[in-house]
Amino acid sequence: MLASEIQERRNKRSLITLTLLVIVTVATAFLIKRSDRPPVDKTVFKTIDFEAVDKIRIENSRDTIELSFVNSRWLVNNEYAADRNLVTLFFATLKQAEPKREINLSGADSIARSFEQPGSKVMLYSGANLVQTFLASGNNTKTQSFFKDPASGKVYLMTIPGYRVYVSGIFELNEGGWRDKMLFGSFNWRNFQSLEMQFPEKPGENFKVQAEGAGLFGVVGVKTDTAKLNTFLDDVSLLVVDEYPESAKLRDSLTQVKPFLNLIVRDIANSNHTLRVFRENQHRVLGLWMDNQVVLFDPQRVRN
Repeated sequence: MLASEIQERRNKRSLITLTLLVIVTVATAFLIKRSDRPPVDKTVFKTIDFEAVDKIRIENSRDTIELSFVNSRWLVNNEYAADRNLVTLFFATLKQAEPKREINLSGADSIARSFEQPGSKVMLYSGANLVQTFLASGNNTKTQSFFKDPASGKVYLMTIPGYRVYVSGIFELNEGGWRDKMLFGSFNWRNFQSLEMQFPEKPGENFKVQAEGAGLFGVVGVKTDTAKLNTFLDDVSLLVVDEYPESAKLRDSLTQVKPFLNLIVRDIANSNHTLRVFRENQHRVLGLWMDNQVVLFDPQRVRN
C-alpha cells in the first residue's frame, strides 16, 4: 500500500513538471515569435496636417463621394450639406486609428480581395494638392479593418486603441449616409417667412404660421399660444431624417400617392422648402423632400 502511494505521488509530480515544461515552451515560442516581428510604425497614416485638408474623395465599386469645404461648410458632391458630426468623426478616426500589425498577404487571399470589392480608395487634398492616399477595407463580418499604403504596398490591421470599433465603416457610407440629416438645417428665425401645414384629407385643419414682426410669430386667423407655437417650430427646425433611400422607383410611386401632410416652409427669399409626409407603414414614415428625394423617418420623430 505504501509503495503504491509513493508511485502515485511520483506520477503527480511528473505530470506537474510536464505541464510546466509545456507552458514554458509555448510562452518562449510566443515571445520569440513576437520578438522576431518588426515594430510597426504607428504614424504611417498620420503624416499630414489634417487641419489643412479641405477636400476628401472616396471611391469604391458602389459610389464616388466627394466632400469639399466651401464657404465655411462641408458639402457632399458639391450639392448637399454634409453631416458635420460625420465629418468630425471622419477626421477623428484618421487621427486615432493606428496599425496593430502588418499583414502578410501571401497567405491571406481574402484580405487581398477585400481591397477590390468593397474596398475604398481614400484621397485627401489640401487646396489642389493630393496630400494622402490609402486603401481601406474590412473582413466580411466587419470586425477587422485593413489599410493599405499604395506607395509601399504594405497592408496593416487597424485599430483604435481602447475601442472595439470597425474602423473602415466610415469609408463605406454612400452619398445619403454623408448628407446632413436635419432637413430644415437652414431654417431659423432670421430667414423664416412662413410655414404652412396642409392636410389633403382634411383641408379644414390646414393652418399657416407667419412672422408678425419683432421676432414674433402667430397662426393666421387664430389666437395663438406662443409657448406651444415656439415648441412646434422648434420641432420642425430640428426634424431629423433617419435615411435617404436611393430608389427612383419608390420616389416615382410616392408621387402617385396622396400624402397625409404637406409641410411648406417659405424663407425671406420666397423659396419654398416642401416636405410631403405619408402615413406610417410598418413602423416607418416615408416622406418626399422637394418632390424628388425620398426620406425615411422614425415615426416618433414626426409625431410632434
